[in-house]
Amino acid sequence: MLALTATTSSFAGRKAFAAAPRQQAAARGSLKISAYKVTFVSEKTGSAKTCEVGPNDYMLDAADEHRIDLNASCRGGVCGTCVSKLKSGQVDQDWLTVLDDGNVLSQEQIAAGYILPCSAKPLSDCVVEINSDWGVHIIESWQHTARA
Repeated sequence: MLALTATTSSFAGRKAFAAAPRQQAAARGSLKISAYKVTFVSEKTGSAKTCEVGPNDYMLDAADEHRIDLNASCRGGVCGTCVSKLKSGQVDQDWLTVLDDGNVLSQEQIAAGYILPCSAKPLSDCVVEINSDWGVHIIESWQHTARA
């Protein structure tokens, strides 16, 4: 489990701990945020690599941090280079619906399990199928509204 420590940055938090430095240090280490196990499986070779991804972290960033090589270009959800298929689990990529130019993935593609790891945050443990040939080749064949 990935443990992240919280720091007290608001004025109220500093005031509460100002008189007790030992309590402040103990409190920093006691707040733990859960992480999800995300397994990236190569569609070509079947090899799998797993990493832990915090609920507020993008899957692509965590893969990079754990030296799991995923194709990526824009890192903003508009190019489609990192398109992958969610085989199990749930992700949050709702913010893509607010893009002014539309979304690289249609609602049908999202319903079929396609995700953009650069813009997806896990909501559970996940298995993600990656393919180095997807991205541009699949995106070119899709009808979408994004202007990358």
